[in-house]
Parts: sequence; C-alpha cells; structure tokens
Amino acid sequence: MVHLTIVDGVVPEYLAAARKNFDADYAAEFEQNCRAMYDQMARIAVEPQWARFYDFGTGRVPQFLAGLAEKSS
Repeated sequence: MVHLTIVDGVVPEYLAAARKNFDADYAAEFEQNCRAMYDQMARIAVEPQWARFYDFGTGRVPQFLAGLAEKSS
C-alpha cells in the first residue's frame, strides 16, 4: 500500500537524508535553498503487504542465490 501526504514546507526526512551526504556548511545552504524553493512537498510512504526474511546464518540460502554462487565459482 502507498500513502501520499502533502506537507507544508519541506519534508523533514528529505533534509535528514540530504544531511547524510553533505558537510554541515553545504547542508545548511541546501536546506535554506529547499525552504525557499518549495511551499509544499509530498511524502510518499510505502507499506509492504508481506516480507520475506532470509536467515543466511542458519545455512538456508535461497535456491536462486545458491545457483548464482555456484555459477560464479
């Protein structure tokens, strides 16, 4: 399922993700520019309906990965 929310200003997660890639000075400039440019942004959240967990530590490797590993060796 996908949830779309319109947010006034800049989505906080957007700026948080940008800060991970920039030094402090550039991140501050980037944030200032974003806030000047965007009156609103959309937050898109994806909610999975199912998930699969592979626990490789128990020795259970999915068949397709075992096949790929065998081909590469």
